[in-house]
Amino acid sequence: MTRKLISFMLRRSGLLGMSDAVKYRVQGLRMRGSNRAFIREHPGVDLPPPYLVYESYALDFRNYWHDGLDTARFVLASLGRHKRMESVSLLDWGCGPARVVRHMPELLEGRECKVSGSDYNPRSVAWCQAHVKGVAFSLNGSNPPLAHPDASFDAIYGISVLTHLSPDQHAQWAKELHRVLRPGGVLFLSTHGRSTRSNLMPWERKEFDAGELVARGNAKEGHRTYTSFQPPAFMEKLAAGAGLRVLEHREGGPAPAEFTQDVWILGKPAA
Repeated sequence: MTRKLISFMLRRSGLLGMSDAVKYRVQGLRMRGSNRAFIREHPGVDLPPPYLVYESYALDFRNYWHDGLDTARFVLASLGRHKRMESVSLLDWGCGPARVVRHMPELLEGRECKVSGSDYNPRSVAWCQAHVKGVAFSLNGSNPPLAHPDASFDAIYGISVLTHLSPDQHAQWAKELHRVLRPGGVLFLSTHGRSTRSNLMPWERKEFDAGELVARGNAKEGHRTYTSFQPPAFMEKLAAGAGLRVLEHREGGPAPAEFTQDVWILGKPAA
């Protein structure tokens, strides 16, 4: 309870951003030896600037690379249970510094697929465009639309994107993803589900248990310090409101679970 209460007070006082900046520096010092070792062991790996790595995951180059590859495999396997991942157009919505999407061209080699990435952070998109091959990157705003025409993609995935958006943004982006998804297309989204309920304050748990989204604001929306928790009832309602069908829901679990966040596979009905 103490850590949760401290975080709550920092957020309420507007000091969470300052606290996160300190955490970034401390993590950088703690991981300096390991990160230097990774660079020596992998001289061919082009790494993003340290803060972009931290903002998207953690300031751990080894995990950025290896967990990114494992996650890419997990996403393709999850999507592949509902759609054959060959000759498809694939979008990483909220790609950040390409932790996952940079592995997709190699994993999809020989399948005649087109891979794209989109993010709201201009620094991330600029780095990706300059350093990641085989992926078409575009910049989007905090609000829709995406820079793509209707029905552009056969498959879309957004890893821990909804977890940093407000209630209104959930509805707007669900409809936007429906717009750019082709009929018969599939959508992978990860959320903070029941396995994260213990992280909530008592009054937040009441909202969560009532099927309501719990959003911790007073921070920049989209940033790691803005956190939202999505109960299953909320996600089911969100999908229905956007014209999407729930094809699969897999609850996450604490590490070392295969995937710690809830996974939702949604489908756009065929025309």
